[in-house]
Amino acid sequence: MATTTNYGWTTPDDTALVKDGAAAIRTLGSSVDTTTKALNPSTTLGDIEYRSSTANTNTRLGIGTTGQVLTVSGGVPAWATPASTAPTLNETVFTASGTFTPATGVTKVWVEIIGGGGGGGKGSSSGAAGGAGGTINQMFTVTPGTGVTVTVGGGGAGRSEFGGSGSDGTGSEFGATTAAGGLGGGSNNSGNAAMSPGGSAFGVGKIAGGVADANSGAGGGGSTGTSGAGGSGRVTVRWLS
Repeated sequence: MATTTNYGWTTPDDTALVKDGAAAIRTLGSSVDTTTKALNPSTTLGDIEYRSSTANTNTRLGIGTTGQVLTVSGGVPAWATPASTAPTLNETVFTASGTFTPATGVTKVWVEIIGGGGGGGKGSSSGAAGGAGGTINQMFTVTPGTGVTVTVGGGGAGRSEFGGSGSDGTGSEFGATTAAGGLGGGSNNSGNAAMSPGGSAFGVGKIAGGVADANSGAGGGGSTGTSGAGGSGRVTVRWLS
């Protein structure tokens, strides 16, 4: 009996007798049915098929569940649940001047820039607190691998002699953006808290105490004794990865 080229199905020879036709048709039909099923093993909506290591035979892969992705395991397709892709919040705090270099893939950073606080003033009755350093919170576009210059401002010195103001704090910078330093406190309570860039009643040094506030950028305390220096500035850079 002759066979087909691709699947090897048995067919009647040209010289076969007519009486053998029915049997030949049944044999051919059975071969076609078996091969077709081997090539189409799916049974359920959503099934997919892939070539197996056996010739002319495909393997059924049942539909995956919600959230799964198609991957490869052991050289064949397989469904898998992907690992969590929640972003990670990263932070770098500069308490001294330096350079921030964005990592690969980082194009946006959120930066808090705080200028140095002003030093406290000194008077015969009391000295005014220095103003808090200015604060800027801003999103920046950056280029991976390209450094951004960071400058951290210093706190102003407290006044050591009667009748004078404390020194101004210096500004902090991220690239070309600057948060100004706080103004130095005046003598005899004529303070600069409200006048200072970003200054307010919050975060300034004590009017009478002689020590600087512990927070970065805070103004130094005014005093009739030794006035406090302003707090140093700070630059904090945050990004997602």
